Amino acid sequence: MILTDHAVAAIRSKFPVFKEKIYLNSCSQGALSEHVEAGFLEYLHSWHEQGSPWGLWVEHYEEARGLFARFIGADPDEVAMVASASAGVNSIASALSFQQRRKVVLGEFEFPTMGHIWLAQRQRGAEVVFVKASNDRLTAEGYDELIDQGTLIVPLTHICFMNGFRMPTAKITEMAHHRGALVLLDDYQDCGTRPVDVKAMDLDVYVSGTLKYLLGPPGLAFMYVRRSLASLLVPSVTGWFGQANPFAFDVRLFEPAPGARRFESGTPPIPSIYGRENWASVPRRLLTALVRW
Repeated sequence: MILTDHAVAAIRSKFPVFKEKIYLNSCSQGALSEHVEAGFLEYLHSWHEQGSPWGLWVEHYEEARGLFARFIGADPDEVAMVASASAGVNSIASALSFQQRRKVVLGEFEFPTMGHIWLAQRQRGAEVVFVKASNDRLTAEGYDELIDQGTLIVPLTHICFMNGFRMPTAKITEMAHHRGALVLLDDYQDCGTRPVDVKAMDLDVYVSGTLKYLLGPPGLAFMYVRRSLASLLVPSVTGWFGQANPFAFDVRLFEPAPGARRFESGTPPIPSIYGRENWASVPRRLLTALVRW
């Protein structure tokens, strides 16, 4: 879709900072829009007027899940809402067994949290190996040398946070699956700049969040887990909102929710969920224009 100058100007007018400055920091935090600010004010109003309207807050929580699922070509039951990408990936890691397949293969270009999480699994039996970069690039051939029948999972970044290198994700995913390994894609550095279809990409796990090119606040991330995989995993990093009925308030019952929601943990970040109103209300085809102009 080609936008007219008038259409682009109308979108940009929703971001007050653009009137005074050239904004170059979306790789860290997207610019604040009037929609996001209004979302926070709506949350504060609900808190002020109703105290703790959990019925209303949960409606917003589930609406956000459905919107993000549609955004990436998934179903709502395949999406977990978490406070950060780290929280989501930690939950996945805690659910994996390293008894048969032990190897975790990841590249040197991952965001540091990915290395920290998987290196922490060494005490549970994980063998973590890194694909080395050459000339500021990672190649499928480099992964080919390390992924084998003993590989459990291949965490991939879609875009390197240091130099913007785009990974050959499709080739590596096909290679990993052919050898029986799972693939987890960290798309935080790219989500919002182009359409995403997790089914077409044949991913097992996909994680991103709102604070960069989805132009929302920090404190809210989303994680897709393939339905057939989610049913096989039981995370030990969990909490009351990861249960089948969070409001059962039964301290003696551990009953993980069906689908991806079992990878959630404690109280949801309700203010950030309200603050996601901007990207949720903008058609996906407009997001590229929104962040690149």
